Amino acid sequence: MPTEYDSNIVQSYAAELYKQAQNIIVATAVLYGLYTFLFSAVLSTVIFAYLSREHRTEEGNSAIFSVLIFTAIGVAVGVSEGRKKAFHLKLEAQQLLYQRQIERTTHTRADGSTVCT
Repeated sequence: MPTEYDSNIVQSYAAELYKQAQNIIVATAVLYGLYTFLFSAVLSTVIFAYLSREHRTEEGNSAIFSVLIFTAIGVAVGVSEGRKKAFHLKLEAQQLLYQRQIERTTHTRADGSTVCT
């Protein structure tokens, strides 16, 4: 049994792509920030623990400051990557909607001729 074309599926898929695009910027920023935070926390702990045993409070503050700086950079990169992903999702949705609009305005008669409405 052949599957028939259903324009409502295209419309619902395009709507889903737009929903994903709305949420992906925040989700990507949080994910990048979390990964950067964890990585920089572990790395700074290891570095500051082995570099010097003196002046622990100063190094502790430096470690916290460096973790915060790297986390902020990670969030900024995440926002940038999220915007890129959101743009691509919106572009894909627009392509689908454009094709659907062409399909809606162009019909084929039984004799094979095209009618534009």
